[in-house]
Amino acid sequence: MTPAEIEQLVAAGLETRSVEFKQAGSWADVGLRGKLIRTALSLANTRDGGVIVVGMKSDPGHPGRHLPDPLTDEQRASFDPDVVVPRINAHAAPFISVNVLHHTLKTGEALVAISIDEFRDYPVLCVQDVSGDGQRLLVKKGAILVRSGRMAETTEIQSLDDLRELIELAVDKGLASYFRRQEIDRRTRGPGNNQLFSDELGDLAK
Repeated sequence: MTPAEIEQLVAAGLETRSVEFKQAGSWADVGLRGKLIRTALSLANTRDGGVIVVGMKSDPGHPGRHLPDPLTDEQRASFDPDVVVPRINAHAAPFISVNVLHHTLKTGEALVAISIDEFRDYPVLCVQDVSGDGQRLLVKKGAILVRSGRMAETTEIQSLDDLRELIELAVDKGLASYFRRQEIDRRTRGPGNNQLFSDELGDLAK
């Protein structure tokens, strides 16, 4: 996620399957932190991953659109990558690739973008309950979250389409890994016996 890409997301002001906006707040806020972890788990199970932008609020004059909701210096500082990344991954197995970027818009508003890569080999499972305000359970241990194909929201797998898409993504990754291993094996194995014999014969084989 580059600064230019963040500027484009903010200018568009629209949530999508791979983009979610959250109002300004601190990582220390239990309610906000729980929602961020929940969304991160789902984006990791979404093709191409996605990004959460903290520092955006709904535009009351234009339903569905969002405007900058700048973070204070204290709020922004609370999103320390050394704190955010391991805390998210305390709830995830396998490990999620997370990047935390502090950004100041050209118009001066401060925000934080948390980008999440799609899972590398296997779908991500929640391995520790995620709680929000008042210890309200947001995600139960053992849940597999996805970004719904029906609307821009985080949900547990609820339909055959959600399940099929996740399986297909895992199969694609498995095949890609298999062919990479085959290519590495081909390159390291060297010439086979038939090729070696042919090389030994040289011109006699012609």
